[in-house]
Amino acid sequence: MKKTFICMLVFAAALVLAGVIAGTLLDAGSATWTPERIEQSKRIGDRILAACAAYHSEHGQFPPTLESLVPRYIDRIDPPIAGSETWEYSQSRGRCFLSFGQGKHLYPCYFRSSDKEEWQLND
Repeated sequence: MKKTFICMLVFAAALVLAGVIAGTLLDAGSATWTPERIEQSKRIGDRILAACAAYHSEHGQFPPTLESLVPRYIDRIDPPIAGSETWEYSQSRGRCFLSFGQGKHLYPCYFRSSDKEEWQLND
C-alpha cells in the first residue's frame, strides 16, 4: 500500500514537471504576442527594410547583417516587441528577408521580403 502511494506520488510529480516544461516551451513569448505588439513590430521592421533598400541602392546588394546598417542608414536596430523579441535576417538572390516570431522556435512567425509590401504570417 505504501509503495503504491509513493509510486502514485512520483507519477503525479512527473506529470506536473512535464506540464511545467511543456508550458514553458509553448508559452515563451506568448505574453508579448498580442495584435498591438505584432503591428508595432511590423512598423519597426518596415523601417529596417527601408534602411536595407537604401543600402542596396548605394551598394548594389543587401547588407550582410542588420548591424551593417548602423549608423549610416538607421540609428539603431530596435528589436521587435512581440514574441521572442529578436529579428531573423537573411539575404539571397537579390532579396532580403526579415522575420520575427513567438517562442524558442519562432513559430508562428511574421516575415517580409524586400520585394513585398505586406507581412505574411507563417502559422
